[in-house]
Amino acid sequence: MKTNPINRESLKEILPYSLYCTPVASISKQDRVWTATAMLQFFLESLTDQLVVMDNKQPCGLVGGYDIISNVLKNPNFDLFENQTVDKIMHDEFFLVSESTKVSELLQKWSQSRRAFSILLHDSGFFAVSIRTLLGVYPFLDTDLTTRDIPKKKTVHYSKDQPVKEILNLMLENKTRRLVLEGTDSYISDRIIIEKISTNLNYLYNIDNFLDMSSSIFQPAYAKTIQSHITIQKLCETLYTMDHPYVIKDEQVFSPFDIIGILERNDVYAKNMMEIKS
Repeated sequence: MKTNPINRESLKEILPYSLYCTPVASISKQDRVWTATAMLQFFLESLTDQLVVMDNKQPCGLVGGYDIISNVLKNPNFDLFENQTVDKIMHDEFFLVSESTKVSELLQKWSQSRRAFSILLHDSGFFAVSIRTLLGVYPFLDTDLTTRDIPKKKTVHYSKDQPVKEILNLMLENKTRRLVLEGTDSYISDRIIIEKISTNLNYLYNIDNFLDMSSSIFQPAYAKTIQSHITIQKLCETLYTMDHPYVIKDEQVFSPFDIIGILERNDVYAKNMMEIKS
């Protein structure tokens, strides 16, 4: 029996077992940018996804891939990582939620900010609520929708001979975290770029021409390809269980952010919601 659409339910109602499973990854606002960069290579695209900047044990901002990439474009050298502090690059707007926050309110905030991450306060602790967290609802989804029902969006491509500056600008201008290598099912992401900067390039130490380098310095990852349309439940499960979630069908790409529009719909329900509530 169908009950309320998922978007009218609370976070506690749709995620009764996993809502408090992921503490935030925190960093001090006075830490250097290199510390944030080193941490993000492990947390981007995970259940945590963003770093929560703390001041006197309270959240004061967020740092994610966008913040590193946009600042590298402004200051593409070692000085950014060695001498700048996190509070100078952080995003100072964030959304605090509770277990009673409605899914519709959460999704609306995420759609507006393009940053699918919130902070949940529970028993004096802070927990991460990311789009990966929300994908955990897949066992309870009740809908006949498939990937065919997800609006098509422009797939942003890049070529290996493009300079890094063009690659970073492509990401920012198109508000995307991933670019598909033309003619392939491979892609690069903010995580891959940040990992390269923090490891092989040693935070751009003694490197003055990073933005002019060829994008071939980045090792693309392979997206999971599907040959036919699959149910929304299966897509959520696939994205939730992948280390680095990205799915391609023909020319259409699917990332966790695409699920926001689906969960906002009034024809997406949860199975056995009354049983879960009890």
